[in-house]
Amino acid sequence: MNGIDLIYRTAGKLFADKGFGSVSMGEIAEKCKMSKANLYHHFSSKNDLYEKIILRALQNTSDILDKAEQIDDTYIKKIKFTAKEHLNQLILNSQEYKLLARESSDLGNKDRTPFSIGLFQQNLSQMINLIEQAKKNKEITEQCDSRILAFQLISPNFSYLVFQRLFTQIFEELDDTNYEHFSETLTENLLNGIVRK
Repeated sequence: MNGIDLIYRTAGKLFADKGFGSVSMGEIAEKCKMSKANLYHHFSSKNDLYEKIILRALQNTSDILDKAEQIDDTYIKKIKFTAKEHLNQLILNSQEYKLLARESSDLGNKDRTPFSIGLFQQNLSQMINLIEQAKKNKEITEQCDSRILAFQLISPNFSYLVFQRLFTQIFEELDDTNYEHFSETLTENLLNGIVRK
């Protein structure tokens, strides 16, 4: 792991665990075993570092949606791919996404929320676009609200990340090797429905 990745991972964990206001650049530098001057060489301020961590997490989500657009298949397959890959990214970069979940929710610092919410909305709009394309392609009913469905498809992944320990205790078959079943089942339930017609 290079120095920048170490900074991102360390700071992301501290911000996610303690909140932005409770973390200092000195603490981040100490945990990274580097000088504060070296940390400031890479980032102009704590705010700069924080925003770059959030941007990294959101860029990963944006990259997934771009890959989904390249899939030569139905929009339903693209939506399923996006939901599954989103959870994979959350698991691989859990600290960054825990921070994003904290700051995008009412648990975060109210002064900082507009930045992260604006970026989250940008990514959500890409999922909405996939759903709208699926509607035009007659793959999804016109009556469904695209915004709510997009939120329903993405938000359970954050729930899994935040309550991962609880999920693995309640659903013993859910662990680090088969968490994709969780995402796939939720996506199937939302897209295919569970009520007998």
